Amino acid sequence: SPPPPPPASSDPDPDADVDPASASASSLAPVASEKVHRVVLTGGPCGGKTTALADLSAFLRHRGLDVSTVPEAFTLLMSHGLGPHMLAGENMDRVVQRAVLDLQCAL
Repeated sequence: SPPPPPPASSDPDPDADVDPASASASSLAPVASEKVHRVVLTGGPCGGKTTALADLSAFLRHRGLDVSTVPEAFTLLMSHGLGPHMLAGENMDRVVQRAVLDLQCAL
């Protein structure tokens, strides 16, 4: 009997049209030959991180690079329900830091 056919490739066809509205994160992932660089900006309050992010993003986009940014995790939590009164409870420092870490990893 003839050998079985090779398994179908699970890799997306890089030449196929992708509808951005229905595309999954994995289908929009860079081709394996493309390098992905990550830049993390850290610093204290009012240290210029947001301004530096805007300037750096514009600089890189102007040079033809694709740039994606994510919001700052703690500010995102504070602007969506985490209030100062929630920071005062016992062990809340650990709870909040864990929430920030989990959000950063998810972004």
